[in-house]
Formats: sequence, C-alpha cells, structure tokens
Amino acid sequence: MDLSRKQYRFIIIVTTLFYLPVPAFAQSGYKSKTVQKFDVNKIYRQLTMDEKVRLLSGIQANPELSGGLPTLSGSGVAGYSTPIPRLGIPSLSFADGSSGIRISIGKIPDTAKIPYTTQLPSPTLLASSWDTKLMYQAGRLLGNEAKAYGIDIVLAPAINIQRNPLGGRNYEYYSEDPLLTGKLAAAMINGIQENGTGASVKHFAANNQETNRRTINAVIEEQTLREIYLKGFEIAVKESHPQTIMTSYNKLNGVYTSESSYLLNGILRKEWGFKGLVLTDWYSGSDPVKQAEAGNDLLMPGKPGQNELLLKAIERGRLDTNAINRNVKRMLQLIALHQQKAKAAVVYPDLDAHAQFARRAAAESMVLLKNKNHALPAAPQKIALFGVSAYTNNNDLLASTAFNPKYAKTLAQGLIGAGFTYNTGLQKQYIDYVAAQMAIKRQNNVQGFVSNAIPEMELSTALIDQELTNSNLAIISIGRAAIKGTDRKQEDDFNLSDTELNLIKAVSTKAHAQNKKLVVILNIAGVIETATWRDWTDAILLTWQPGLYGGSAVADIVTGAVNPSGKLPVTFPINYSDVPSAESFAASTRIDATESVYSDSSYVGYRYYSAFHKMSAYPFGFGLSYTTFSIKNLRVKRLVSNKKIQVTVNVRNTGAIAGKEVVQLYVAGAGKDSIMVELKAFAKTKFLLPNGEQRIDLMLKASYLSKDNDNALRRDDQRYFTIKVGNALSELKLKAVVTI
Repeated sequence: MDLSRKQYRFIIIVTTLFYLPVPAFAQSGYKSKTVQKFDVNKIYRQLTMDEKVRLLSGIQANPELSGGLPTLSGSGVAGYSTPIPRLGIPSLSFADGSSGIRISIGKIPDTAKIPYTTQLPSPTLLASSWDTKLMYQAGRLLGNEAKAYGIDIVLAPAINIQRNPLGGRNYEYYSEDPLLTGKLAAAMINGIQENGTGASVKHFAANNQETNRRTINAVIEEQTLREIYLKGFEIAVKESHPQTIMTSYNKLNGVYTSESSYLLNGILRKEWGFKGLVLTDWYSGSDPVKQAEAGNDLLMPGKPGQNELLLKAIERGRLDTNAINRNVKRMLQLIALHQQKAKAAVVYPDLDAHAQFARRAAAESMVLLKNKNHALPAAPQKIALFGVSAYTNNNDLLASTAFNPKYAKTLAQGLIGAGFTYNTGLQKQYIDYVAAQMAIKRQNNVQGFVSNAIPEMELSTALIDQELTNSNLAIISIGRAAIKGTDRKQEDDFNLSDTELNLIKAVSTKAHAQNKKLVVILNIAGVIETATWRDWTDAILLTWQPGLYGGSAVADIVTGAVNPSGKLPVTFPINYSDVPSAESFAASTRIDATESVYSDSSYVGYRYYSAFHKMSAYPFGFGLSYTTFSIKNLRVKRLVSNKKIQVTVNVRNTGAIAGKEVVQLYVAGAGKDSIMVELKAFAKTKFLLPNGEQRIDLMLKASYLSKDNDNALRRDDQRYFTIKVGNALSELKLKAVVTI
C-alpha cells in the first residue's frame, strides 16, 4: 500500500502507543538515545558567543537548528529550547500542564483504548482539598505522564492570587490566600519533580487580571506585594526548589516582570536563594537585552531577530557579557540535570489508575455549601435533571489536547452510572439545543481565548412540572466555562442570567409544592453570586470543574460513596460590590485600562471581610460534611531551638459517617490596631471512622507571626498574637495568646 509520509507517521505513532511501553515521540530526535556525560564546564568553554546567545532563545528564534525536532504544531508541545548539535547540547521540551499534560498527537482514533493523558480537576478544585498529600500525588501523576511523553518541563503550577472573582484565569490559580497557595504549590512541585521532570512555577508576578494582560501595569505598594502577591512564590521556592520560574506578561510598578532585575536578581535569587532557571511567558516583554540583564535566562518561544539584537548589544557595550555567561551556565545546568534524568528507564504510566485518581481527587475536593434537612446524600432514584452543563462536558481550556473525549463523564452519565434514572426525552432536547448552539458558534467563528459557554436553555413551566411529577428528586446544574485572555463580566457570568434564575425559581416552586427536594450543582470555573437564589434550594454542591471523570465524581458525592471534605479556598461575596477590589480591578473600570492600581492593599479576600466585619455568602475555609467533627484540647508549645511554635489539637468524628476534616489555624495581632486575621497553618485529617480521633500538630515558624523580614516594612511593633483554630474562618472557637 502506497502511504504518504503523513499517513505513515500517524500509523507509527498509533502503533507505538498501543504496543510499546513509551510513545514514539518520547524517543524522538531531540533526545539523544545514548546519553553521554554532560560536562557543563567543558561544554561552556567551547561555546562561541553566537552559540551562547542562541542557547538563550527558544527554537523559533533559531529555525536553522531545528533539524530532528518536530514542528510545534506537529509535536503538540508548547516549545523547545535551542539545541547546539556541534557540542551535543540537546533541546528541552516544554508543555502546559496545570490540569493535565497539554500535547497533541493528532486525531485520536475511535478505537483508542486509553485516554492518552489524564485530565485532572481544575487547580481551584484541587486547592479546595486543602490536602498537601493529594497535591503531591497529583504532581507525581503529571511528572510521570510528562516523562513518558518526552516532556522535560511542565509549565505548572500557576499560583497567582485570586484577587477578584472576575479574574479570567482564576480557574488556573489556587486561592486568594498566599500561604494556602504556597503550601499546596510546593507539594505539587515536589510531586512533579520526583522523577526528574521539571516544574515551572508561573506567572511571576502579579498576573491577577487578563485585561490587556501583555501590557497592563500592576501598581502595588511594597508591603502588599510581599505579603500577598509574592509570598506564595516564596514558599514554593523555599519548600520545593522548582527547576524553573516563568515570568508574567504584565508590568509591575512600571517595569515588565521579565525585565525586572529587582524582582529576579534581587528578590527571587538573592533573597530567596533560587538556583534554577527563569524563562519568559510566550512572547512576553519588549526588550531582550533588558530581559537578559535582569536574569531572565531563556526567552520563549524565541522571536525572529532576538539573537541579532543581543549580539549587537554586546558588540556596542550595551549588554555585559557577564550577564550572558551567567544565564548560559544556568541553562547548561538545567540541561545537565535532564541528561541525568534521561538515563533512567521510562515506564509508561498506568492511565487507568491515573483516571481513578482524578476521580477520587475531584470528589474529595468538592465543597458542600448547603445541605438543608440532609437533602444529601441521596439513594439512586428517578430524577429530573436540568441544566445545559448536566449533559455536556464543561471543560473548555482545561482539557489537554491529547485527552480522549470519550472518556469524559458528564454529570448525566455519572448519575446514570450510579443507578439514577431520568427522562431521556429531556436529555435529547438539551443535546439538540447544545448542537444547535455550537453550530452557531462555529458559524460565527467563536474560538480562541474566550469562553465557549452555552447559554442556559429556556424551559416552559409545564415541562418543568411534568418532569417533576415523574421524578423523586430535582437536580439543576449551573455551568461556567473557563476563560483565558480576557476577564469575566458581572452580568450573566458572575451573576446568574435571568434564564438561570427563572429555572431555579420555577423548579424550586414546583418541587417543593410536591414535597420534593432541589439540589444545585455548581460546575463553574470561578466564583459566582449565590445569595439571590440559595434559599430556593435544599442543597448546593460546588464541584468547580472536576475534569476527566467529573460526572462520576459528582455522583460519588451525591450518593454518599464519598463524604465531601473540601473547603473554600476563596470567599463567595454576597454581591460583587462587596469585593474589596471591585472598583479598582481592571475589568471593572475600562476595557482599555493600561494600569491596575491595587488600592485594596493587603485586604484581599477574607482579610477584608474579617477585618471590617463584612458578611459574605460563604466564607473562606467553609465546607460542610455528611458527618460532624469536634476540634478540642488546644495546646501551644514554644520550641526555642528551631524558633517554632507547636500548636496541637484533637479532632474527633462525632457523627455517624466516616470522613475527613480540615484544621485551620489563623493568627491575629492582639493590639487594637491589628484587625487582620491571616491563615498561618492547616492540616487535613486521615479518614476518621465514627468516634475516631486524631491528634493534629501544626508547626508555626516564628517568622510567620511577624510582619517584618529582611526587606519588608512593619505595620506595628506588636510582639504578641492571638492564635485561633477551627474548621472554617467563621468557626474559630479555640483561641490562645502567644508572645514572641
């Protein structure tokens, strides 16, 4: 049979996937099959200045050196560093990975027996677990799959602060709190890097809005910058030692972050001791000379003309060769690290086990916001299932392109698999509606970095009444898709649309008239308004975006197969106007904003609500369970030897169902001028049986209690603090005063 080169390549890839332990492109030309000793010093001495400059730009700046490398569109990776074949310097490959390794292997055949890569729950959902062990396991999954597919650096995690609910990239970030963010990120990074795969922590720093994200200037005063927007990065750097850091697109106080020597050479390297490589976000910054001087080692993915600009700057004395040499050595050290990794045998991951982990991680991270009169758990029964997102996979940009869609479980499929039944006639109406809406979007060419969310379908009250009459339980799924490249809007996004409100109200009225309960599932990428409609419901389950087996994971919670133990990593405000950054957030002011002034200072999220006694719809750290827990016996012990404070409590399951609880420790100054409460430690219990008890030890560094560090300012001279412990910010019943 006469096959074209393209056809031949496709067959080879598919055959390799099914019959060999490692995919073909994990062994492709950009990796030396026989790994030689990579002597950094010896190779460095042989590099010409032209080669040094090429080494510091991605392959797109050096297309003549791309022989043996798949094209970016063909390989499916985000980018490659530039190889120097003369000296045996290989290329490094980079792939996105916040929710799964994002690569492409071409069209997935219908007969495929594997999902290719695992789609994890969204980062915000994983963060809702408040579980560092689970985060480590998720990271290890990413690292193992990256290694099997020949990926050197996973461009994750993204750990910017969720400053405002309208932030378009919030779904990729963990929390509004820097300590929770930093601790979870450190665990994730340690997992990714366990087998030698590198992590790239991003976006350093203050990438908290998507409005004009490539040029916008984030204006943040020094203390706020360090306490809120850099602290998570600091914790991650010191506790996990990531191989790389990715700078952000935006300016910070007038300077592009990728061109800021103060940020990169000063804070990151000198103060925090970071030893790894710094790379740009794709095509970011405006001046490669300033980027090189600032310690931004690798310019990705490489731009035509970059090399010439750098060489001319060196020739004219504008760029010190010491900066180039310094950056080159860091690049060579990273390559050497991965050459050592290449010696280890690659074991193809157990994707079935990974899928089951994704399901378990999603279920254990979901947050039960309301459960009136034990509406949940519910036994399998006939249900009336409403909502577009109940019948579609609301994953959008979270899916890796190598993910096999047929393995995704919608909410409807998950509930059917758990034994529930529903009217297939209504299902067909939703599916036909979705198909029609998608056809309109394709016709209008709606694609790219925008939401592909489908508006809710309008239903007649007669149809709603008919569905409820023939069922025992009502479930509504409210969906919000991920957005990237733009921020969200208040109307019909943060706030529910009139159609959605009318649906909840109508179903609630009809269901309660028939003495039936209503459960609302929030399959959302970001925070939404709930105060208007929550009283119409019996239960509300926040699933965020649950990933691969999302529908099955939701069914696990609904049936009680899994007891919910997630806690909110963000605050749900009553109204958008209650958000401290509502007036200063770029998307709230004007679409062509060039500057975002962080006038809310350190009063971000729960810090603001607690300090000024503002009510919220659902507070930070909140989450219900099907059982009850007691947290008692607070003990505080100073450990003078290592300048730490040990805080101990006992957690007991006082209910009738086994489950897990999260212990949260907050600190507030005892003086009249210190009104802010801050999370300083947390821990999740093991699986506790009824009457089961566990001792939890929380270690507090003395430095966590003080506002000052080597370069930060002090708010006050307080040396004594109040420790508060509970299972949510609103439930801090144990207190103790400590002095340092």
